[in-house]
Amino acid sequence: MHLSDLGLDEFRSKNRILSHCIKGNPRQIPTGRMEDSIREARGAVEIDPLSIYAVSGLGILLVIARKYDEAIITLNRALELDGRFFPAYIYLASAYEAKGERARAIECAENSERIAPLPIAFRVRGWLYGLDGRLDEAQRMLDELKEQTKRAYVSPMHFARLYCGTGDVEAWRKAMWKAYEERSGFLVFLKVNPAYDRMRTDPVYHEIARKIGLP
Repeated sequence: MHLSDLGLDEFRSKNRILSHCIKGNPRQIPTGRMEDSIREARGAVEIDPLSIYAVSGLGILLVIARKYDEAIITLNRALELDGRFFPAYIYLASAYEAKGERARAIECAENSERIAPLPIAFRVRGWLYGLDGRLDEAQRMLDELKEQTKRAYVSPMHFARLYCGTGDVEAWRKAMWKAYEERSGFLVFLKVNPAYDRMRTDPVYHEIARKIGLP
């Protein structure tokens, strides 16, 4: 299955606001510029409230900004527009987990994999299973990620996210350094992604944040 089959390529190309935020200076992501992006995204939704790209783009920015209550409402609205829109499930899982609603988070992650068995779906499921103490199931997701590396490139950040859930600190550190060496774009979200909060006391977290210029 290709990304284009899921609407991801079109989502990335059409959602100018989200693309600008992701591709911009990493220093700007957790600062006031995020609020500017959210205001612009709200404006896009007002102009076209039936656009899956505008609505889900706003929802994703709200997750990044940790405005979880509004993010959940917005992403569920996106799923009302298209119940198979993969990005909405992925970020909704993170929002529900941040609110302590793990059962709903896992349901969203499992839905995302049913739509498309992509690395990002396995990483989110594995992360949530690890947090929930379901280590055998987390290991199964890890095995799936490793299997996918035999067929295509899989970012080390997918492994790092999963290891955050299982609590395997040494494996997380190795994955993070590999991501840094490969200049993974996911690293710009290190300080705003709640999945990495439990690693904030680890020296590798701070060293990588410093090296890539995060405040």
